[in-house]
Amino acid sequence: MSRYFFDSSALAKRYHRETGTEKVALRFDEPGREIRISRLSFVEVQSVFAMKVRAGFITLAEAGQQRARLVVDVAAGQIEVYAVTPTPSSLLLHSTSRGKISLSILLCPTRHWARWPREKACLC
Repeated sequence: MSRYFFDSSALAKRYHRETGTEKVALRFDEPGREIRISRLSFVEVQSVFAMKVRAGFITLAEAGQQRARLVVDVAAGQIEVYAVTPTPSSLLLHSTSRGKISLSILLCPTRHWARWPREKACLC
């Protein structure tokens, strides 16, 4: 069984077509897979929808539809939302494609969780 931890950027690709959407769709289509997000990502992805409205990429109605799809995915068990309480050993700093430094929180209670799309960056 495959298990994935999505950050808000990867999760947004499920609801808005952009580069990487196909890869996200493949993960969701895997039989028996598990996808987890943090509580913070649940909030952040809704902020992503609002930013897309302000930038003119989608309408307010489309943002509402995307939010509704997210809530339905969570309610249906397609996505599991978890509170993350990091310990110093579960934190990993890495640089992003834009040269920024971001903090990844590893969720590896069973030592099988990996952050996608940077799976190789977070080996537990």
